[in-house]
Amino acid sequence: MSAGGKKARAVDPSDLDNDDEHQEELGQASFADMLLDIERNNLYDAAIKRTIATRLAAGLPPPVVLDIGTGTGLLAMMAVRAGAQRVVACEVFKPMAAVAKLIARENGMGDKISVFGKHSTDLKLSNKADMLITEIFDTELIGEGILAALEHAQQKLLKPQQTPLLQQDQPARFDVVPGSATMVGQLVHCPALEKWSHYPLKSSAPHSSSTPQSAEPLPPQKFSDWTFAADQSRHDVCPSITLPHSTQLDRLADNITAVSPPFALIEFDFTRPVVFGAHGVRKNAVQVALHADVPEDKRECHALVVWWVLHLDSETHLSTAPCWIPHTSTEPRQWRDHWMQNAYVLPRGRPRLFAPGSLVTVEVSHDLYAIHCHVSAGAVQSQEPDRPLSGGTSCTCDAHNLCGREQLWLYNDTEKMGTVWRWIDSAISRCPETVRAVALGDMPHVAGMIASTALRANKTVGQVQVVSLAPHQSAIPSPSAVARQVLFANQVGDVVSIQASEDTVNAFVENPVFVPASLQDRSGTAPPPSDSARRVQWYEGEVDVVAGIPYYSDICIPHETLFRFRNELRELAPLLSPTARVLPQVGRLMAVVVQLDELWKSHGEINGASGFTMAALKSVRQASSKGEYVYNMHEYGFVALSQPQCLMRVDFQAVVGAAASDTTSSSPVQHQCQLNVDKAGVAHAILTWLEYGVDNVGDIQFSPLVSTPHCYVSSLRFIDAFPSVTASSILTVSAAEERDNLEFAMSWN
Repeated sequence: MSAGGKKARAVDPSDLDNDDEHQEELGQASFADMLLDIERNNLYDAAIKRTIATRLAAGLPPPVVLDIGTGTGLLAMMAVRAGAQRVVACEVFKPMAAVAKLIARENGMGDKISVFGKHSTDLKLSNKADMLITEIFDTELIGEGILAALEHAQQKLLKPQQTPLLQQDQPARFDVVPGSATMVGQLVHCPALEKWSHYPLKSSAPHSSSTPQSAEPLPPQKFSDWTFAADQSRHDVCPSITLPHSTQLDRLADNITAVSPPFALIEFDFTRPVVFGAHGVRKNAVQVALHADVPEDKRECHALVVWWVLHLDSETHLSTAPCWIPHTSTEPRQWRDHWMQNAYVLPRGRPRLFAPGSLVTVEVSHDLYAIHCHVSAGAVQSQEPDRPLSGGTSCTCDAHNLCGREQLWLYNDTEKMGTVWRWIDSAISRCPETVRAVALGDMPHVAGMIASTALRANKTVGQVQVVSLAPHQSAIPSPSAVARQVLFANQVGDVVSIQASEDTVNAFVENPVFVPASLQDRSGTAPPPSDSARRVQWYEGEVDVVAGIPYYSDICIPHETLFRFRNELRELAPLLSPTARVLPQVGRLMAVVVQLDELWKSHGEINGASGFTMAALKSVRQASSKGEYVYNMHEYGFVALSQPQCLMRVDFQAVVGAAASDTTSSSPVQHQCQLNVDKAGVAHAILTWLEYGVDNVGDIQFSPLVSTPHCYVSSLRFIDAFPSVTASSILTVSAAEERDNLEFAMSWN
């Protein structure tokens, strides 16, 4: 058997030689987590053995097997061990394909396994395969393209089953492991889940409630009064709210109350071609009886949580169910990070509070790659017309176009946002009669909060000028139009200027002109020069306040966020007055030693899996231990073995004093802290995160050490050899800062 196509060839393992870039990519891949999934490995092995044995018992010859998405080649080797004649394996990630080839050779199967570094849809076979094995499933089941790959394979790469029971008018069936899958759903009460999708609601009466009826409405006087969506009713039914969010639901189990029993949402038969309806969409509707005994304060359905069950064969089933669902597998329950669960948050503007024991209808629709869910009261399906899923869950309220899920979660954190409001209030109270301020970072509502505070401090419209510099709004459709709507909803549209471009800060410093949003068109373009009544030229030394929540949508690693904010302040320095206030005044990179519950395993040494040696992975594993990995640590269990310490402190306020000088250093700046272990355990990693502060006002901490749910990222740096430590151990962490980069070093005393 051969594979054809233009310049097709099996992967050469020498492709990996002396290739640091490939080694780094492989080190960051999730294949290790898959190899360590013993439940998955054992169940796949059993199903592959049984499927091949059944074919052989029926008098069929040893099968030629097609393995789509082979990864390390583990399933391919299982197939050879079970009696396959040979395996054609596809892996679109070429460095991984080269590793798979090496692993097959070191297990003595190089002559029976051919690995091709390409997508299966680009593969051409001179003779079709008898059987397919695959695991290209994501948390959503179909998001990695399993349906498209199956459709192509069934048409071009696979032979139909050879069975006399197949009727002529029946569609052909194919030997596939897994043969089918079931998506399972459950309606739950969990207020934390909606913080990823909804802006907070105002907690008080309209802004004008404290003023006479004839007076103009006033801007908000505190954070809880702020309006985030210009049209709240549109926001509350926005389709983008229902986009799936992958998360470790086990970590939210204490915050979840089941409102319904689990129920099958939709079935997938992988042994036959999928039949789609109009617009390439397949639909199903399920009537669900809610629990009758849910406490009154927990009856509101915040989300539909979803997982799946793979039916590898008639006897073997692999489930990604959360921890509160009884485990029925013959294998122990397995923690895994490559497959989690999905939460589909229900829109706040649609019915979510149902009578106990009542019926609801859950509809699910999918195309080749995406799944959409809809929940409605009663046993009647919605009358929404069939439509393509692409674009069907995009934002229609505009408000989501300004923020991602992490930003939404932060806006829902009233304690942190209340602190930011107090920062601003404290700075404005020290400003002269005229307030000129700049808002930095990808949190566009901060500019409006500055303006609101200034106007509430009895400044007139003509005395307040706030410029919003949010560089990454430039990638958002009509960002200025969206922001303008929110500004006017909060009565500050006449005092805020919106500026968004690829190099926003530098562009503004070169031409610092204030043009209020009320004069900007929908694209944010300034009015023609002739309309200069409200155009104000700023000059050096005139900016009184620079404020922001240091957050950038294109940065995840904590210390890089500190450097970006500091660099933007340096660019702005010529415009700052000698007494300008910078908010926050200081940023801190915090560090702690941690013992991880499970996450360490995918970064440790892997010698083998399912009876196969994996020596070829050694250099790849070494590469994976050197990097910095970003996680929302609320989703992962860990224990802090030391008290947190400040590893690096960045004084943002000091930029004002260095306004005219280049503060960058030609030699590395050394940062260091000692982490005194106060709890015995295994030191897997150091965990770092950010804190910000303003003197005499308060700090905001993005600490992963809190037990409550959160959506703030931290980073892990793994410690060599994972040493066992005692309460007297001391880890010295050093970080050499050079050109906005940190080189870490660790040593034990």
